[in-house]
Amino acid sequence: MIGGGNPDLQKAIVGAVTNLVIKATTAQIPFLGFPIISTIFSYLVNKFANSFYAQAELFLVFKVIDFTENANQEAYSAAVVTLEAAQKSGDQNALDKAKADFSKTLADLISLKRPK
Repeated sequence: MIGGGNPDLQKAIVGAVTNLVIKATTAQIPFLGFPIISTIFSYLVNKFANSFYAQAELFLVFKVIDFTENANQEAYSAAVVTLEAAQKSGDQNALDKAKADFSKTLADLISLKRPK
């Protein structure tokens, strides 16, 4: 999440971006600076900026989940290969270690924990 979900940080970021957009746009299109029009324009820019911020925050949350899931999937796949190799080798110590590693990576995959 951007700013850890801090609403004060969101207000600061959206406020700064909104002010920059309004100033830049009003400088290029002076018509948007007229009294009633500027109020409506400011409202619309603020609504858009808040919506964009919320969507960007949601996108980042899903990206973190995606990266975590991909890393867990890779660790799980490697653990499966190791377990199969240990079963074929017949070495009990290697099999026990591979089973423990498999169980851990499976639990991490299911719970979406970040692999270490």
